[in-house]
Amino acid sequence: MENLLFKTKYIKYYLTAILILVFVPGNVMNIPLSDDKGVWVFNVLKDMTLDEKIGQLFVLRAQSDWGEKDAKFFESQIEKYNIGGIIFFKGNILDQGKLTNRFQSVSKIPLLVALDAEWGLGMRLSDGISFPRQMTLGAISDNELVYKMGLEIGRQLKRLGVDINFAPVADINTNPDNPVIYDRSFGDNASNVAEKSVSYMKGLQDAGVIACAKHFPGHGSTIVDSHLDLPKIDKSAQEILDFEIMPFKSLIDNGVKSVMAAHLQIPSLDNTKNIPASLSSKIIGGILRDSLNFDGLVITDAMEMKGVSSYFSSGEASVLAFLAGNDILELPDNIAKAFDGIKKAVKKGRISESRLDKSVKRILMAKYDQGYSNYKPVVTDRLDEDINSPGAYVLKSRLYENSLIALGNKSSYIPVLPEEYDDKIAILSLGLSENTIFESRIKSYFDPEILNAPLLMDDGTANKLFNKLKEYDKIIVCLYGLNKKSSLNFGLSSSSLNLLNELNKKTHLYVVNFNTPYALSLFDDNYCILQAFENDQSAQEAAAQAILGVETISGKLPVMVSHDFKFGDGQIINKSSVLGYSLPERVGIDGQKLNFKIDSIADILIKDGSAPGCQVLVARKGRIVFEKCYGYTDYTQNEKVVEDDLYDLASMTKVLATDMAIMKLYDEKKINIFNKVTDYIDNGLKNSNKSDLIIIDLLSHHAGLTPWIPAYKSTLDTINGEIFPSPKYYSKIYSDEFNTKVAEDMYLRRDYKDTIWQKIIDSPVKPKGNYKYSDLGLIIMKEMVEKVTDTTLDDFVSENFYKPLGLKHTTFNPWMKFPISEIAPTEEDKYWRNQTIRGSVHDMWAAMSGGVSGHAGLFSDSRDIARLSQMMLNGGFYGNKRYFDYSTVYLFTTRYYLSSRRGIGWDMKELDKNKDCNISELATPSTYVHYGFTGTCVWIDPQNELIYIFLSNRTFPTMDNNKLEKKLSTKIQTAIYESIIDN
Repeated sequence: MENLLFKTKYIKYYLTAILILVFVPGNVMNIPLSDDKGVWVFNVLKDMTLDEKIGQLFVLRAQSDWGEKDAKFFESQIEKYNIGGIIFFKGNILDQGKLTNRFQSVSKIPLLVALDAEWGLGMRLSDGISFPRQMTLGAISDNELVYKMGLEIGRQLKRLGVDINFAPVADINTNPDNPVIYDRSFGDNASNVAEKSVSYMKGLQDAGVIACAKHFPGHGSTIVDSHLDLPKIDKSAQEILDFEIMPFKSLIDNGVKSVMAAHLQIPSLDNTKNIPASLSSKIIGGILRDSLNFDGLVITDAMEMKGVSSYFSSGEASVLAFLAGNDILELPDNIAKAFDGIKKAVKKGRISESRLDKSVKRILMAKYDQGYSNYKPVVTDRLDEDINSPGAYVLKSRLYENSLIALGNKSSYIPVLPEEYDDKIAILSLGLSENTIFESRIKSYFDPEILNAPLLMDDGTANKLFNKLKEYDKIIVCLYGLNKKSSLNFGLSSSSLNLLNELNKKTHLYVVNFNTPYALSLFDDNYCILQAFENDQSAQEAAAQAILGVETISGKLPVMVSHDFKFGDGQIINKSSVLGYSLPERVGIDGQKLNFKIDSIADILIKDGSAPGCQVLVARKGRIVFEKCYGYTDYTQNEKVVEDDLYDLASMTKVLATDMAIMKLYDEKKINIFNKVTDYIDNGLKNSNKSDLIIIDLLSHHAGLTPWIPAYKSTLDTINGEIFPSPKYYSKIYSDEFNTKVAEDMYLRRDYKDTIWQKIIDSPVKPKGNYKYSDLGLIIMKEMVEKVTDTTLDDFVSENFYKPLGLKHTTFNPWMKFPISEIAPTEEDKYWRNQTIRGSVHDMWAAMSGGVSGHAGLFSDSRDIARLSQMMLNGGFYGNKRYFDYSTVYLFTTRYYLSSRRGIGWDMKELDKNKDCNISELATPSTYVHYGFTGTCVWIDPQNELIYIFLSNRTFPTMDNNKLEKKLSTKIQTAIYESIIDN
């Protein structure tokens, strides 16, 4: 209420202010008559008592995790001393917002609210986001990213009601053993520190937050922590002025609004005994104010720090700091003594009232700039959500990605390309025993062995590890938890270092350092090193994806480490077009909306029995942004669906195997899809009604072929109304005569393949030109591929696509390679095989063909299909390897001239308005897609750079379950489009 009365009181002065100013001779405040800010400051200042003016100089400590007793006491301090500001430390976002409103409500003049948020709110608040430390940012080549971080931190602070961020740190960390600055600095190069500091500052101030350059005139070369004692800087005045102060000068020249004075003794600038820079009129008044012409707020570092409090009483320290040229005295050791010290100095004339008014005026002007002439409390509704926005996390990821540095003359080991995923690879984590984000992400791509060991391992442990690891092709060593002491090898034992040196001689060794770059002094240039700076989850994610070639590595060392690793070192390693991972917002998708919509649809799918479970994956612009598993592999609910579960893809085989094989042969000019199929294969076709069939017509389902032939029915016997497999055609035991496995303990007679092929030859053909979906065309294509390549279809696609793409779970006949528990069952077959079909192909024709056919038989998981799809979306390029010419991809994914919906192999969006749309109405016309009978879908939209994979076993327990059809998976397509926010 007092706050409101205060504002109302001064509104009436506004209208008469010009008259007052005109008739006040020698206006000491020099306020322009038309300046609204000047009018407001004048009116506030002229009615302030001496005590109120003195109170404005002080900033006191607050914590949002305080209980009621502490909060009430702080309110009493605000009222008693009329303090000018508060700085929050421990707590959380919502409580700080509420406490800010509470404290502002009892202050006559709104408080300046400060936070020490050098790397974001997470530095002080338990639920705030921690952005990278400044030394990590020092490695980034693009200063625009640092600006964006400042802008984002400023946005968050402003939303929380914070006016001042005590950042950036403009100190140049020239001492690698600095106990207090260290990674809080941008590095040891003055120009880089200056550029990064200015970028950070501009971001903060463009967001409406006062930046504070600290710690003037430069804390980077200290060997003593000023929290504990007074550091002494033995540098010449010229060194200080030419080097240490340079970033501060750049900040001042670019408009920084406040500067923090450091508690440092610098004899070359002021040789008064035990006088810190913060209390020195020669340094603050003479250099900062006069030489550098800084007229903004000067704020002391915390006055409670031992660098001041060990040598001066609270009262005297406050007076000296104020006389030196400071405006704001932060965290006095004793507010009562500090306040009384200033007041006595004013009463005795040691501090003039005009000098006091000058600082109070600066403080009031800052408050006006922060909107306190029209104070509004913090809106606490959705405070956490507004601050911790997805965009903030996206920016954090980008900062870590751009800070990564590739070092050493073996850095060409990076990236580990998909064709290398079959190598024997291990990840050794030193200094951390729990599972990490780094390991999890690497395991999304290949199957490394995971090992852990302490930093301080002994010779015995090191020898055991060497003997185990020396046989591996690639070893990724992650360093965690190193200390900052170079004298102690940063916490690594000699045995640990010897192990790394020996492994580096024996195999491809990658060292990923999630610690200070100074620890690189332990290594030489004959290593492959990825410098990742911090053990943050985002840093781990970025490092893992960098190893895999998802993003370009472009960071540069921000410090001088050794002869081998100098400032500015860092190899540029370009990305390799590998499908990566990111938050949806990074690629223009509203993640919250996408998750809600897909979760809701999947929930309906499971509950209504459309399928027992499913995998759903969405990728955009080269990033997987949604990857979830729902439900179970069957209705017993014993096995939850997981990412590595394999599903029978059914007709998706057509485009992910057979069509790709034909694209390859077309690319290599071994076939021409505009030729007759009988130009490449006979097998009885030349003397049949299929002698003139054109390959492109077969692939686009316009050849007039019969849709499907139920060949299995000819192998059944019926006795007393019961149907069962005829012993004439099947045996429970494998033999030379019965060698085709169609299910568990069920083998088809060897020669029956000829019988079913004859059924194709004998099948009728309608006139070509009309669209009629048929499996037969792709079955014929499989035979043609095998004839031209002289190898089986499954081997051909595996060697040419699946293995070089690093696909772990894409295969025909998965029962031969994977535990049955990792393969989703497809049906309780009660009409032919009389058993649960799990691991064997569901399609009857494909099963009778040994599990490999041109139209069915392929199994996979959503991740593998996404990588195949991304290769197509990349125009036939993936992982630094070209699989198809771009023109080939374009040809096969372009609408066939006789069709309103078919590509060459692929299905496309139906353009005929008189027909039902086969995919989401929101899909673009260039979208190509394919469904599978078992409840699967692959869907690629080049225009929106979108990939969508849906895998289920809707045919379990019976293929007569048609609840899923295409409707629910199509609803997910629509949900994806509705979640796009950048169109």
